[in-house]
Amino acid sequence: SQAAGCPVITLAQGGVLETVVDGKTGVFFEKPEVRSLTESIKRFQKLSKNMSWEVACKEQDRKSTRLN
Repeated sequence: SQAAGCPVITLAQGGVLETVVDGKTGVFFEKPEVRSLTESIKRFQKLSKNMSWEVACKEQDRKSTRLN
């Protein structure tokens, strides 16, 4: 999803910590539990008006440029 520029909801572990900007290109959930995921989905719904494919793509391009 993120490669297509779509904001994501993801567990805050591993490589996503380097590629997703919480609240900007996606939303993290802290624990692999239903309650944590549910809270993140609600947060995503509130923030989704400010998240867009364009913002996600620009952020990904910025990070890719920084890594190269």
